[in-house]
Amino acid sequence: QKLHAEMFASRFGSPLDAMLTLYDARYQQIAANDDFNREHRDAKLEITLPADGIYYLSLIDAHDAGSNLHVYRLAIK
Repeated sequence: QKLHAEMFASRFGSPLDAMLTLYDARYQQIAANDDFNREHRDAKLEITLPADGIYYLSLIDAHDAGSNLHVYRLAIK
């Protein structure tokens, strides 16, 4: 099964510097992304999952910042 997770923040003017990390059920890191292109600080993951099971997706600000201005939209397919 394929997973596509994409952040929309920087493209809309948010100061969030998004970082996405995917973990398996044993909390082993499967994939991570920070800044998928040079124009924006948004993150995107496209991965074929290695097996059936439970996965955890972490979304953080790369600079540990946050405020009511750090808005985002997360799209998962």
